Amino acid sequence: MAALVLVTQGTRAGLSAALGGSAAFIPAILYATRMLAVNSTDPKRMLAAMYRAEAFKIVGTAAIFGITFAFYRGVSVVWMFATYFAALLVYFAALLFDR
Repeated sequence: MAALVLVTQGTRAGLSAALGGSAAFIPAILYATRMLAVNSTDPKRMLAAMYRAEAFKIVGTAAIFGITFAFYRGVSVVWMFATYFAALLVYFAALLFDR
């Protein structure tokens, strides 16, 4: 989506779109790596690890948005949030498939 925005809307919008997609993708990778590091079959430990990983993901997302707003004054907020929400929609769409 960021590449399409870059081609159709220009550099500023394309970079903003890439940052929005990154704000969804990078924390999801951090969540996955933290969950894969848990080596337990105890449901309580797994649930606690999931909560910690989710909190880490939320803090990571907030940090990416905070850093973006602090250091990139020309950010196109519309394109940044459009790609952020588009990336989040992919997670929900994946739940519709059995495999």
